[in-house]
Amino acid sequence: MSGKEKCEERETTRPEDDLDNGDMPDVDKLMSSLDELHQALDTMDSILKFKNTQLKDTQRRIDESVLSVQAVEKEKDLLVEEKEQIEKEKELLIEEKEGLLSTSNDCKEASKNTKKRMSHLK
Repeated sequence: MSGKEKCEERETTRPEDDLDNGDMPDVDKLMSSLDELHQALDTMDSILKFKNTQLKDTQRRIDESVLSVQAVEKEKDLLVEEKEQIEKEKELLIEEKEGLLSTSNDCKEASKNTKKRMSHLK
């Protein structure tokens, strides 16, 4: 075989010729698999974005609930303080009432004594 024939033979068996003839189905399969992987990655990316949105929404609702609970606890504390103040005022009023009853009884007793004395003077 001459050098020219060897060169011609090499040219006829180049890998580029195989591509032109469709002799490399593995490349087509790989490209198809690569496209499927890209689609799967895009899908996973979309799912992750959706889950991240859900997570942010859930965290926002938790934060709102925490604030709501804190507001209720603060209101409860204020109501407990108000109740304690009312109980103190009630105790003071009871003491004042007892003092007035004692004074009233003293006045009644004094009135009786005065009437007795007045009746002796007549």
